[in-house]
Parts: sequence; C-alpha cells; structure tokens
Amino acid sequence: MMESTHGRRSKSLAIGAVALLMAMSAFVMLSADDSDAAVTHNYYVSFSVNAGDSFNQSAEAAYKSGTTSTSGMPSWCTFTDSGAVHSVSGTVPADVSGVFVFTTTTQFRAGAQTAYKVTEWTITVNSQFSLAFNANGGTSSIASQSHTGPESTHTFTIPSEVPVRDGYTFAGWATSPSASPSYQPGSSMTMSPGSTTLYAVWNANWNVSDITVYAGQAISITPVASGTVSVSGVGWLSASGNCVFGTAPSENGVYDVTVSCGGSSASFKITVISALAFASIPSSGIFAYEG
Repeated sequence: MMESTHGRRSKSLAIGAVALLMAMSAFVMLSADDSDAAVTHNYYVSFSVNAGDSFNQSAEAAYKSGTTSTSGMPSWCTFTDSGAVHSVSGTVPADVSGVFVFTTTTQFRAGAQTAYKVTEWTITVNSQFSLAFNANGGTSSIASQSHTGPESTHTFTIPSEVPVRDGYTFAGWATSPSASPSYQPGSSMTMSPGSTTLYAVWNANWNVSDITVYAGQAISITPVASGTVSVSGVGWLSASGNCVFGTAPSENGVYDVTVSCGGSSASFKITVISALAFASIPSSGIFAYEG
C-alpha cells in the first residue's frame, strides 16, 4: 500500500519536532508551565599558571552566541566569545601571585526561554622562590631550597648543617659576602618571590698572645692559619697575607696591637725592653741584667 504525500509530510514534521526537542533538551529542560522561566547553567574552570607566563584557557562550549558580561576579571585577562567556545587568555605580570576568581555570564534564547551560562574562572598564579647557600671560602654540601606557590612570601628554614673552613669558625649566614650574620642554622627566613643567596660568615681562629721582645728585634707573627690579615695600633708593624711583621722600636714600652681578618679581630700586647733592662732586682748584692 502506497503512503500518501500527506502522511509522509506529517511523519517528517514529527521527526523534526522530536529532533528539535532533543537539541533543546541538551541546552535547557523546559516544562509546559515554565517556558518563560530563566534557567542558569553553571560551569567551573580552574587552572594554574606561573607569574610571568602566558595562558589561554577555554570553558565549556556555548550553544549559541549571546551577550556576555564579566565580573571581577583581572586587567591582565582577555575574554573571548567565539560563539562556540569561550576562552580567557593573557600574560600574568611577573610581580603578581595569588588566587583570582571571576565570572562571565552569557545570555541565550531558546524560544520564549531565557537561559544564562555562568562560568566561574579560578586562576591560581604561582610564584617561584629559591634560596641558595654560598660557603664563601669554605666547603659545604648544603643544597638549595625551592618552592612554588600562590603566596606573596614564603618562609624557608635554614638547615642545621654548617659549612667548614680550615682555620675559621662558622658564625652564621648573611645576605652578602662581607655582611654580619643575620641567620643561624635552624632559624627562619621569609623572602619575596625570586632568588636569594646566603653567604657563610667566618671568624678566624686567632693564634695571638702577649709577647715581650727586645728593642730593635725583628718580629714575625702568624695570627691566622689562612686568610689575609690587617694590623693597627702601631706604625712599625705591617701585614702581608696571614703574616704580621716589623722591627721593635728602640724605646721601651707596651704596645696594644689589633689584627683583623674576614670581619673578625683580635688584640694583644707587645712589650718592648732594651737589651740592658733589669731582669731582676735582688734584695742585696749584685744586680742582674739581660743582654
């Protein structure tokens, strides 16, 4: 039996109506009584980037183009509505870190139905923190520390291990090779994003003591095992490398001498006596002289 043209047309319309309803159901579910209601579809997009990096992140595909508004979007973000896909792109400033949350809202129409696609974007911007240790003339196996996170500062714990150096005692860590120590093993250091190096501070192990010499006698003293020393207090002493040398003056006297090396110093006295100075004065009898 041949199907009539009217029958074929009715069947085609029915199939088309079913297809339309299925397409609409993918967008929004309606009932006979809520065709004028507004329906909101929520989407969530979360991703991480590093400070200074570029990015381009897409949201769920849109069903059709609509008017889009944004709320709370950082100035370094750009929103793109291509109709099929919504995306956020940009380049994070090098000095920015933290968690940034903002929304985009797109309006759609499905017949009398108004629907909104609300996308919440969460961008976690991480910064890099790095702390290195320089033995500053010593020997050390202390490894660098690093951290990546969205915080604006990070706190490192200084390792309990200490470097070693012959002839010196470790005094702590400083932010420059010649500074005084600011950090000790086990203490904390809070820093901004970036790289920081701590330098070992050393105190020389001094080998000095009070001495007595004769007038005109040549003097040679080695105050430290290694390093470069300087001397002050008397004009007749000089320093070269780790040695202090000179010739004692002809006048008797007691001289205060200070030697310095690597940020630390030590003091001692030099007593100068003449060759005929009394060594002792007996209660009676013969006087004794040195000479």
